[in-house]
Amino acid sequence: MPSKPKKKVRFGPAHIDVEDSTLINKVFYDPETNTLDAEFKKGARYRYRGVTPKVFAKFVLAKSMGKYFNSHIRTKYQYQPVT
Repeated sequence: MPSKPKKKVRFGPAHIDVEDSTLINKVFYDPETNTLDAEFKKGARYRYRGVTPKVFAKFVLAKSMGKYFNSHIRTKYQYQPVT
């Protein structure tokens, strides 16, 4: 049986409320600027620059978004607080 062609996934600006995380409350991703805004449960919000759509997709699909964030995003990308 022939395999199905892989689908291409494109992200537009995405805002996601994260309900099942003890770390993250909301995320916003803009693929045009490769920026990820993360709002944490304690209220702080940070902008991470250079996050590729592939990394964002893996982040959103991770079994634990908090664990993925801590090991693949938090210390790997430049960030700044958002007020």
